Amino acid sequence: MLGRVLGGRYRIIQHLGSGGFGQTFLAVDQQLPSQPLCVVKQLQPRTPNPFVLQTAKRLFDAEAEVLYRLGNRHEQIPQLFAHFEENQEFYLVQEFIEGTNLSEELIPGNPWTEDQVIELLKDILGVLAFVHSEQVIHRDIKPENLIRRKQNGKIALIDFGAVKEVVAQGTHLPGSTRQTIGIGTPGYMPSEQAAGKPKCSSDVYAVGIIGIQALTGLLPQQFPEDPITGELRWQSWAQASAGLIAILERLTRYHFSERYSSAQEALQAVEQLQQKNLAQSLPQSLSQTVLLPPSHSKAIAQSLSLQQHSLRRSELGWNFWVRFVIATYLGPTIGTILVFVSAVIFFLADKYLLSGFVFSRYKDNLQLIAALIAGPVMGLCVGVAEWLAMRRWISGIAWWIPASVFSSTLIGFAMALSAVGLWSKTILGALGGVTRWAVLREKAPRAKWLIPWFMLSSLIGPLRLYVIDLSIRSQSGPSLVVGILLPFLYTSLMVWILRRQ
Repeated sequence: MLGRVLGGRYRIIQHLGSGGFGQTFLAVDQQLPSQPLCVVKQLQPRTPNPFVLQTAKRLFDAEAEVLYRLGNRHEQIPQLFAHFEENQEFYLVQEFIEGTNLSEELIPGNPWTEDQVIELLKDILGVLAFVHSEQVIHRDIKPENLIRRKQNGKIALIDFGAVKEVVAQGTHLPGSTRQTIGIGTPGYMPSEQAAGKPKCSSDVYAVGIIGIQALTGLLPQQFPEDPITGELRWQSWAQASAGLIAILERLTRYHFSERYSSAQEALQAVEQLQQKNLAQSLPQSLSQTVLLPPSHSKAIAQSLSLQQHSLRRSELGWNFWVRFVIATYLGPTIGTILVFVSAVIFFLADKYLLSGFVFSRYKDNLQLIAALIAGPVMGLCVGVAEWLAMRRWISGIAWWIPASVFSSTLIGFAMALSAVGLWSKTILGALGGVTRWAVLREKAPRAKWLIPWFMLSSLIGPLRLYVIDLSIRSQSGPSLVVGILLPFLYTSLMVWILRRQ
């Protein structure tokens, strides 16, 4: 099939997938100057029966007409470029959407924040509301059929199940008993759809399952089910407001009559929850004196929600990179200066005010005294520098500064207590990493990787200018190179942690 030209213009360049209905290919349109990419779906009914072929062709044309109407009126649905028959095989040619599959973002064990889940639900329900308004039921809502466009980050809905429905219909021969065949994917398909009676609320159910999957970090197969009512029991794994949990519960009710009847109704509920969360987050005085128009309120909600999200790679560009690298150098540099000044002041105060009492009494514990001074001061300077570098991209992390003070103090003691074993130092470093993880955990699930990073730092010393200082004093070239590279490694870790997953 590769290299074959279909319809006189679409040259197949890659096989994308196959199933019971046929195959999907990536192709180029040779008749357009830029030769854009497109997706070609091939339908191959598995019977030579003329009636089956005629029925398949009729349904294929009808579905193609629906797809053409939808794709040309909504940016989150791929456009249909052509549909034709060639050698008794049917083809659909659709727009190729460049982006990432939602299944790649829904990583098991990495739950999303409530704000992220709300934005995801709004994005999916927005396009699904349009589909339902056109009297169309998608029938196969799942992460694999949702693609986040690289161009604008919007979720695009693909694969409207046309060819799957044709195959199901094509199995009914004249004179045979017609059986209803459920179309969909287990885990995302409610009971009435499995029985072959899908409704708009069936699509709504699938969206709810995706929302629960994002919120809990669990796969649909892992959701326990009530043996009596058939309702899903996932709430104990969710960290969210009662409002969001109530919406997800109604989206996924076992009986369709208890769900939202359409995507539009569900979308309104999600938007109302977002408005409520926004009102609670605004200062009380502002909410009492200013009445915002709905359009302004919605814009502010989107802005605040964007700030609370973990960030996409494109948002963490060179500007953030440079700022954070500077912070990793500048914070310890200022800290070193302040530690030196503090040590001088402490020495002078002890000499002239205390007649050398501290140095004479605790001369064997001077390292601990130095750690007691250096740890908090260094942590304060580093924490402030890193917070200043991050606050423009991710808000609500002022606790990063005391977390830095705490972790730096622990690591300072780990360095001072040279007799402390590796396990003790590792535990101290882990505690320091846990404090920073606690600040970012709701905004960036990958923040847990700060724990092993600070465990490592407690073993080999603070990972920044300390290595450079040691390398200069020991005149070790390799150590100097490592010391210079460590801030870049730390910055890479922070970019990976903060970017949207």
